[in-house]
Amino acid sequence: MNLANQSQYFSELECSLSADLACLSYYCRKWRLKPSAAKAVVSCFHLHNVSACRELSVLLDGQRIKYEHQPTFLGITLNHTLSFKSHLTKTAAKLKNRNNLLTKLAG
Repeated sequence: MNLANQSQYFSELECSLSADLACLSYYCRKWRLKPSAAKAVVSCFHLHNVSACRELSVLLDGQRIKYEHQPTFLGITLNHTLSFKSHLTKTAAKLKNRNNLLTKLAG
């Protein structure tokens, strides 16, 4: 599941995401489910390079959720600018490795 928010300020993002997670937690408790803060990650996508190292502090049931600079979602590695550069670099390395293997097998 993904939660998305948009704001000019990081503090507003932290508050709104924490509030949304509190609603989600209430819903889960109502249906006797337990969301895991240990398995959850939070990320922030923006074009403000000065804030590239800024980590969001978002809480789920009083536990801080781990911040991930480059999360992987459905096999795609995302970075803070959504340029897909890190994903393409990893994919190119895999292709190079497999092409080398095929070249050696072909003789």
